[in-house]
Amino acid sequence: YMRRIGQAEELLNGHYRRLTRALREEMEQEAADLHFEQAAALRDRIRAIEVLGKRQKVIAGICADTDVWGVYTGPARAGCAVLHIEDGDLLGRRVEVLPAAEDDAALLSAVVTQYYLDREVLPREILLPLPVEDMDTLSALLTERCGHAVTLRIPQRGQRRELLDIANRNAREEVERVTSDAERTAGTLRLLQELAELPALPRRMESYDISHTGGSDQVGGMVVFQDGKPLKSAYRRFRIESCAGADDYGAMREVLTRRFRHYLDGDEKFAPLPDLLLIDGGQEHARVAEQVLAGCGL
Repeated sequence: YMRRIGQAEELLNGHYRRLTRALREEMEQEAADLHFEQAAALRDRIRAIEVLGKRQKVIAGICADTDVWGVYTGPARAGCAVLHIEDGDLLGRRVEVLPAAEDDAALLSAVVTQYYLDREVLPREILLPLPVEDMDTLSALLTERCGHAVTLRIPQRGQRRELLDIANRNAREEVERVTSDAERTAGTLRLLQELAELPALPRRMESYDISHTGGSDQVGGMVVFQDGKPLKSAYRRFRIESCAGADDYGAMREVLTRRFRHYLDGDEKFAPLPDLLLIDGGQEHARVAEQVLAGCGL
């Protein structure tokens, strides 16, 4: 068992040739002992490792000394990942999680420059998913510092692009791993606040819809979300009393008027006021809601 664990470590460390040599010796011994099933299993294992080795060799040909960058900006936090590859082996991985940035390009520009200006040993090639500020100047500066050419590339396709995708996934997975549910929710609400141009974070949201059966038995539904989660104790259903038939606008007017009158009359079940109303329908439905709010002095 421990021998197999050691072989797994060899595999994950990229030592394909050494592992293959050890397995081949083991296979030949099993065959000499007439343990043909075990020998066949080892043969299949060797073939699988050789496939990995071929793939690794292809990457080694284009990435002999390369840093690969990934970036991800979430609603609450952002992150950068850098993978260092030499001769096809992944020799280093570093992921930095930071407060949310304006966008990926701004984050990458700040982090990449800071990362390399403090390092003595520099790669020959740096792969980036996006342009950073003054790429040519940075390339010249790094080349002058280390004594060999340092090339910055933004691959669009091929194996280099695949490596960038892996680095981007590393950045995203680490950001999502360390971001708490509360941070994720707050970040999403912040994005919604910007999208709807609200003066405050939409901590309480109320949604309204009207339903009926063939024009009769009209009811209005009120659904409440508090801090991004359903607040089912605050859900309400209104039986429409003021209009007959299928009158969506009249029914919406009645539901909203009753809801806000309850609040104005001091009914604690209808407090506090929402930061955002979501009205099912079209522009006329939204206009009805604005008229009701204005009529209530809200």
